[in-house]
Amino acid sequence: MMANVIPKAFFAYPSQSPLREAIQDAVHDLNARRQVSIQTWEECQSIGNVIISTICDAINRAQLFFADLTCLNANVMFELGYAIARNKRIWLIFDDTYSSDKSMFDQLKVLTTVGHVRCCNSEDIVSGFYKDNPVAEIENTIFRREIEPILKPGGSHKVLYLKSQHENQAAMRVSRRLEQRLSNKITVDDPRESTVHTLPWYGSHVFDCSGLVCHFMSPARKGAYLQTARHSLVCGMAHGFGKPLLMLAEGDFWAPIDYRDHLKHYERADQALSYLDQWLPDVEQDLRTKQEASEVTQTAQLATDLKNLRFGEYVAENEAEGLVGKYFVETAEYADAFNGRQTLFVGRKGSGKTANLMQLAADLSERKQNLVCVIKPERYQMLGIVDLLRHFQTRKDKGYAIESLWKFLLLTEIANTAFHFPSSPIEAVEQNFFKFVKENRAIICEDFSTRLETCVQKLHRAASDPSDGNSYFSISEALHSGILKELRQELAKFLSKKQRVAILIDNLDQAWERQNDIEALSEILWGLLDIARQLPEQLQRQANIQLSLAIFLRSDIFYRIRKVAHEPDKMPYSLLKWDSSELLCSIIEERFLSAFETASGPEVLWDQYFCPTVNEISTRDYIMETILRRPRDIIFFVNAAVTTAINGRHPRIEEGDILAAEKEYSQYAFESVNVESTLPDINLEDVLYEFVGMSAILTRSEVLDTLQEAGISDEEKIEPMIEVLHDLTFLGMEVEEDTFVFSDAPEESRKNKTRARRFARKKGQEERFQIHRAFQAFLETT
Repeated sequence: MMANVIPKAFFAYPSQSPLREAIQDAVHDLNARRQVSIQTWEECQSIGNVIISTICDAINRAQLFFADLTCLNANVMFELGYAIARNKRIWLIFDDTYSSDKSMFDQLKVLTTVGHVRCCNSEDIVSGFYKDNPVAEIENTIFRREIEPILKPGGSHKVLYLKSQHENQAAMRVSRRLEQRLSNKITVDDPRESTVHTLPWYGSHVFDCSGLVCHFMSPARKGAYLQTARHSLVCGMAHGFGKPLLMLAEGDFWAPIDYRDHLKHYERADQALSYLDQWLPDVEQDLRTKQEASEVTQTAQLATDLKNLRFGEYVAENEAEGLVGKYFVETAEYADAFNGRQTLFVGRKGSGKTANLMQLAADLSERKQNLVCVIKPERYQMLGIVDLLRHFQTRKDKGYAIESLWKFLLLTEIANTAFHFPSSPIEAVEQNFFKFVKENRAIICEDFSTRLETCVQKLHRAASDPSDGNSYFSISEALHSGILKELRQELAKFLSKKQRVAILIDNLDQAWERQNDIEALSEILWGLLDIARQLPEQLQRQANIQLSLAIFLRSDIFYRIRKVAHEPDKMPYSLLKWDSSELLCSIIEERFLSAFETASGPEVLWDQYFCPTVNEISTRDYIMETILRRPRDIIFFVNAAVTTAINGRHPRIEEGDILAAEKEYSQYAFESVNVESTLPDINLEDVLYEFVGMSAILTRSEVLDTLQEAGISDEEKIEPMIEVLHDLTFLGMEVEEDTFVFSDAPEESRKNKTRARRFARKKGQEERFQIHRAFQAFLETT
């Protein structure tokens, strides 16, 4: 009797889909053959309205879920996410003859590993159905195949936050409120950090989370269509898993029908915060309950299979709880920062800048005699400073405004931190300090972001007042110079009992989207570095105070700024590099040993969990040769390998798992390197795509031809573009026979260029370049 039961399917497609008529005819044909009983979303209409409960009920009753992804419709994406979470067998169709839709689908990436049928009429749909025969494999669901095997025992006990690509005032304040309320209990999906999270990543994180906050952006903003599609899919998963879900959207965001009643529109930032504050208490209570239960039952033990093997998140901000104090890997640069021997630390995206800052803050704070201030300006505020400088007419006024701004912000940040974290007992000198701060609470006691925002507004007014002519007086008055003198005196007395004052600064590169403002950014950062030299001396004149600053900055931005600096030699810095394979491998080895304390050593990881070789090269060496040498990259790679092995039901990570992980990692490397371009008028992604299918080793002529194909024909732009490809380690240079070197430091690149030029001249041939292994799998080089 059961064998004759016809399985049910639900078919989702956009009302304006070019395949709508073809789908309706195909559904009629397939239902007539009685191998499957398909219900379309249009058959769920009730008095002309489609509501999410009706749709979800229909999906719940079905064993299969069919969908047309041609337009990446938000309703369909939400329903697809819901169906994945409800463990339904997924079957997808797509009309890739529409070039714009095909391009959008390729850029979405989260579904690239999920198969689909190419079709543009009903016959394509029907034949594709019988070819794939999803009815015969109803149990082969995406959840069971790709998500369930990698779920963490006990869950992550965090809130998943899907950030907006372009943060408006409301989005910025929501981000800040979540950080304040949840601290390290939040996992952030930031599209400016990575756009290639996989479907298993989203599925496992949504399944494990205690709630999800999603911020949709206005459809008028750049990239909104793709981000809405991706976010809709993930929100659908959250709804399917029964997770607390808060969806926020700008006032002009058109809510898809499926979740119109679940979406919170706002016109002002305070409305968005109000929605968040109403949503958070129940989620916070759930987090506390889960944390208490976890602390009772948690034990460290050796993994018995791959499912228990985890290396944490590759984005440091999402890994603070495990990273700090557990498996952070100290380097010489970290020692320089800890001991106050260096002020400026530069490194590529993913090289460990944020991880170093978090560990520094934790280690320095362990001594009660230390005072530690962590400063991370918001992106829009850095843009505000850039805009501010345009209003000052002379370089002298610009310099004085920046110097005064940083001096005010750093002194008040020290005072604010000291005021909120007093030592005990409080002595007479400290009482005088607290009295002074209380009397000036409105100026000192706001958080850093609020003080910065207020200062920029006041300086704007001072710069716009023609009666003052942008004078020093108007700038000083705007920043309370009289109070600063007294504050410096009170701080000197108060801090005389402190062993050290450490200021740690990150996020200064957040304004880099406006690459044409390089000179303004240079003024801002040089001003900060000048104050970093002046402030310790000024305080030490009145008391013996050890004050240090550690500033973390992206290397591509730093090198660009240094080119326009007046005195670049006065900017000593430490470069965060991972040239040593041993040091880079220790990133994952320390995580393994931290999780499994009974393991005798890191060799257990490689001997027990990884195959010995890949393409006749030791697995460890193969990974090192493939990736860009950054902590983020090795973590991403090994996590991808573990996930692939688990989904393949393998007892250990086999050669095929490593090769599959290489393809996934290569796409990640390609996407991540795109954000590091420093050329304002060139789309780096378009340039890199021109290398698809080419040889991994190219002559100079071939590189030039490729750049011209990408639309770079101006000779003045060609050499800077090649230089960028060098600095991003996309292209390496041949310096000896079949020996190609890669470098992301300008000084090293200049030496390599000279060596490459001399070698080519000696051989009587053109210079040759090699595309880095990290990109070859994605670009399908030969």
